This record gives sequence, C-alpha cells and structure tokens, in this order.
Amino acid sequence: MEIEEGTSWCEKKYPGVSDSGVPETDLDGSMTDQVSRTFQDRGTTNGADTKQKISVQGKKELHTASIDKSFLSSVFGWFKSASKPTASLTGRQLTPRELYHLCRTLGPHWEQVGQQLGLDQDTLDRCALDNRDSQWGQVHDMLLTWMERSGVKATVEMLTEGLQAVGVGPHLYNCIRVPSLFELNHLAWKLSDASGWEDVMLHLGLTQDDIRHAKDAHPDYRCSQVHHMLLMWVEKSGTEATVGRLCDALKNHNVETEKFLFLTVTNIDCIL
Repeated sequence: MEIEEGTSWCEKKYPGVSDSGVPETDLDGSMTDQVSRTFQDRGTTNGADTKQKISVQGKKELHTASIDKSFLSSVFGWFKSASKPTASLTGRQLTPRELYHLCRTLGPHWEQVGQQLGLDQDTLDRCALDNRDSQWGQVHDMLLTWMERSGVKATVEMLTEGLQAVGVGPHLYNCIRVPSLFELNHLAWKLSDASGWEDVMLHLGLTQDDIRHAKDAHPDYRCSQVHHMLLMWVEKSGTEATVGRLCDALKNHNVETEKFLFLTVTNIDCIL
C-alpha cells in the first residue's frame, strides 16, 4: 500500500524533519594513583633499595595493569548493561521515515502493540476493518491514531517500551532503537581489525579531531579507540544514534556483513 500523495498528518506534525553512553572512565588515572600508593607503601616498609626496584619495574607493570583493567572493565560492562540503551529516548517523536519502516516490520504484532500503547479494542477493530486488505495500512492507521490521541506524549521512548513489553524482536525496530552498551562493545571488538572504520565514523558525523582524540586516548588498543568513537557518536547524536543508521553507515563503507550481523538477527547467540 502506498502513502497518499500530498501532505500527510505525519508531515504536518514533523515539518522539516529529514528522512535521511557511558561516560569515559579514567582507568589509567585511577590505576596510576593506586599503583603509586602501593609502591610508596612498599618503599617505606622495605627501604630505599626496594623503592628503586619498584620504580624500575613499576612502569612496565603499570602499562600492563592499565590495559588489563581496561579490557576487563569493558568485558564486564557488556553483560552489566546488555539491555540498557546508551541514550535517553525521552521527548523524541517518530519521523515519517521511521513510521513508514515500522509499518513494514511490525506485521502480526500490531494489535498487541496497540493495546500496550493504550488503544481500546474498538479502535483496533476499526483499523483492521478499514485496512482489511493491507497489513501495512492497519499498522499505519494504528500508529497514527496513537500519535494523534497521545500528542506530545507519543514518543519513541513510549513506543519502544511498548514493543519491548509485547516481546517484539529488537531487530524489527532498529530504525528507532539506540544500540545497547553490549552491542557497542561487541561491535568495537568486531571492527578492531576491519579496514575503513575511520570512514564509517566520519559518515556517522564524527570529525577528524574526534578520531584523533580517540587515538590519543587509547594509543595501543584499537578496540578501545573504536569503542571510544562509538560512544562519542551516541553522545553527539542522542536518540538519532539508531541501530539502523549505524548499519547503513557500515554497509555504505563495505564493512563485512558478518561483523555487524548480530545487530540485525533475532537470535544473537547464533552469531556471537
């Protein structure tokens, strides 16, 4: 079913809309203070000779300890925050493009989603009857009705919560879903040996200065560089930093599909 020509309700509601997380932790700093205190205590106890030995070995141990702590913190962070989005979704409403995409993907889930969003059964029956020959039209009618009735409260956040409550697969609403911390960490690991990842970051809106800053912050660890830039992208783009936009950028720069396939499938266990 095609959208009627002319100015739609959604276009009136969103004039001028284009169709087109975790704060950095000073791991090195905290480790430096901790190791320095440990060295000082040992030196005070064992004398000047011990101090000298520790000062020589300390630099090597500190570098290794910092990398290990950074890596372990990232690993634990994947599981601790696996289901949490990396940006607040409060206040943003659907764009026409997102609405169109959801009409194509929600399919048989649309009535359950409508109920979760507060629509009564009579309204849902009307949507079904008025669009009996088009499931796309049924979803479209349901979402527009919800948006009209809820006004400014019809946010991406509310819709996402409704989709999650019904059990709709996350891959079906990637167009509005902000990637979780687990997904960003895993993608950073996947991209650490990929070519062209800097072009992907530029495509997402980061600058050469942003890339240079990430490299300076993590000079010896490519995975941390990529992770740093992904977090920076989410921070800059907010709720516009969706999985859909991320996948589009990766595709446009010919990144191997295998590296981000986990973002687009139902069962992530078969990919990881």
